Amino acid sequence: MNTTRPSGRLCVEAWSPDYGAPLEDGGAGASEEPTEVDVDIELPAASWRPLRPPTMERATVAFVDGVRRIDASLLWSTDDGLYHPGLAASVAAGVVTCNGRAEISRLEVDRVVLLPVEVPSVQTRHGAWRYRPPQTVRDDPGQLSIELQQVMADLEVAVADGAGRDDELAMVVIDGPIRRREQVRNAVGHIKTHHHRYLPPSVAGVVGELDAGERTPLFAIGGPFPRLSWYLRLPCTREHAWSGVVRNEIAVLPLSEAIALADRAAATLPRFASRPSRDPRAPQNLTPVGGLESRLRHRLGDATLLYRALRTALA
Repeated sequence: MNTTRPSGRLCVEAWSPDYGAPLEDGGAGASEEPTEVDVDIELPAASWRPLRPPTMERATVAFVDGVRRIDASLLWSTDDGLYHPGLAASVAAGVVTCNGRAEISRLEVDRVVLLPVEVPSVQTRHGAWRYRPPQTVRDDPGQLSIELQQVMADLEVAVADGAGRDDELAMVVIDGPIRRREQVRNAVGHIKTHHHRYLPPSVAGVVGELDAGERTPLFAIGGPFPRLSWYLRLPCTREHAWSGVVRNEIAVLPLSEAIALADRAAATLPRFASRPSRDPRAPQNLTPVGGLESRLRHRLGDATLLYRALRTALA
């Protein structure tokens, strides 16, 4: 039997499998665009090519990130057999500022009880969990986990807003999408994992042509949360066309301001790329973010101690 093997090569992705993979298609098919995309923003599609930013003086940059942890699964039960599942969780968010050296400038922790039934806040010797009414009315633990992501996002917004008011910052890098942070001055979303294929085939090949420190032209993403975006390659050992590629996004700005911010990101972020010997998500997980994540997890507190404190308080 004759078989046709598609052209290409098989390789092992650089990320540790414990963190998934940087290329993970979402629900849309390979040929489908998740929303309206306009690539004729900075250059017409026929003129797309890798762009290298101009040389810039180093400036002060802030990085914002958050972490979350479920401390305990909860259950509200009644004598007549009804019950409602919930959870107690901790989230933390912070800012690390870099200008010659890295300095953590803000750390915030919040602990919440998510439960469809209103209950008093839980006070323990080692922490307090405030009641936060969930948006869902369904008894769905999976939905509560999604809402916990929103609790973390709210805390990230608060610390990012504070960073954005610092006039000395040339850029505020948000680890993740820009959604709900559009008001932060000079904010750039840093997306490590590619869940969707935004570019049409007519220009998608430009991503594979990028050298380290080069970006694609800007393109606009429509839908309920419009923004401008581009792809950037970070320094790495190149195993395939998307090795070390991240997607950055910003709020919709006048074109000249958007190009200036994209060039600032392309000139700055490569020097913060992580190394495989230090980070299992290298190079996409930026070094200041990796250090901030470690500090934030430490600030969440000892998981075993907090679990025992919850068990004691609710016994």
